[in-house]
Amino acid sequence: MKKIRIFLLLTLVTTCFWSCQEEKLGPSVIQDSDAEFTEMDKWLYDNLTVPYNINVMYKLKDIQTNTDYNVVPATPSKCLALAKVVKYLWASTYDEYLGADFLRAASFRELQFEGTYQYSSSAIYKATASAGIKVTLCGINSLTLSNLKDPNYVSDEYLKTMFHEHTHILNQKKPYPASFGNVCGPDYLGDDYGTRADTSAYKLGFITPYAGSSAGEDMAEMVSIYVTKKAYWETVMKWESPNVESSGGKTDVAKLNEKLSIVREYMKNSWNIDLDELRALYEARQANLANLDLSF
Repeated sequence: MKKIRIFLLLTLVTTCFWSCQEEKLGPSVIQDSDAEFTEMDKWLYDNLTVPYNINVMYKLKDIQTNTDYNVVPATPSKCLALAKVVKYLWASTYDEYLGADFLRAASFRELQFEGTYQYSSSAIYKATASAGIKVTLCGINSLTLSNLKDPNYVSDEYLKTMFHEHTHILNQKKPYPASFGNVCGPDYLGDDYGTRADTSAYKLGFITPYAGSSAGEDMAEMVSIYVTKKAYWETVMKWESPNVESSGGKTDVAKLNEKLSIVREYMKNSWNIDLDELRALYEARQANLANLDLSF
């Protein structure tokens, strides 16, 4: 009994000691990074989450990051600047045309920013998408104000991707006609699309080599490039080269126009979107990009 009493006494003393020590330590220094709601968080919430139901992530949580790549967090101020560009050129273009309810009902739900690009042995990924739920924009830390004020740069690096991935979501909700894929059916290469040069793709009726991977990617490439890269589209449509070895030839304009006709009809009948009207709104915003406040 004596030993038991001594043991219990020691236990009580030890418990009291640690309890007293904990009271003196004060609040834990380990804080949840989400606990602080900054002015930037408020802007993202008010301008993208509330109107369009899109959650913007920039703090690089492991659970939200593809661990196959070594990436670093994005600089918050540059994330905010790019978010303003994305809202102005993508979300607000659709909002002006169809109203905020359109994106609330038919868009991806998460937008993530990463500081560096995703590198593999064969490619550099500037942006990725996950099952129509999340779009990740990479290489944020290399951005400059000059980049962000350049409408061609942001269209090529980021906005084309936004329209491309959004087209996939529209296609998932309302499938496009099978006739679209039949136009170039035998020439889709799947994952081997990268073995085809740009001009080789043009000659087969593809606006880019990536469009030649599958009918779904072809559809998304055509919509996104037609809307965001008018000069590139027109260059491809006019491309012609002397028949020097295998590099010569010209764009198969007939196939591109046949597919464009199907795309126009699908977008108009399924979503009440006139591609030329959408392009005009986008170009008007591009022209005003220099006046957007993007200061870091």
